[in-house]
Amino acid sequence: MRRDIDKVVNERAKGRRTWVSKTPRVICASTDARTLLGSEIRERAKDMISAECWFEGATLMTYDWRGCPKAVCGLYVHPKTGLLQRTKSSIR
Repeated sequence: MRRDIDKVVNERAKGRRTWVSKTPRVICASTDARTLLGSEIRERAKDMISAECWFEGATLMTYDWRGCPKAVCGLYVHPKTGLLQRTKSSIR
């Protein structure tokens, strides 16, 4: 799954795909929510990607599992452009 998400991030770099328009539909189309595996994949994708983000000064923030604000690390949806991106600190 990480490979598929990396593919989406690379396509985003080429200006082809935004998170809002295409990516959730791709994940939902390839998994069946009625099966255990399908629901696990959808949950894992939600856990890997921070979709509700905002800027506090120069820091990109999101909510953790408790609802407390924290700095974004890893994949996120840019709050202004809607593009799927990766934080610089998490680039391999």
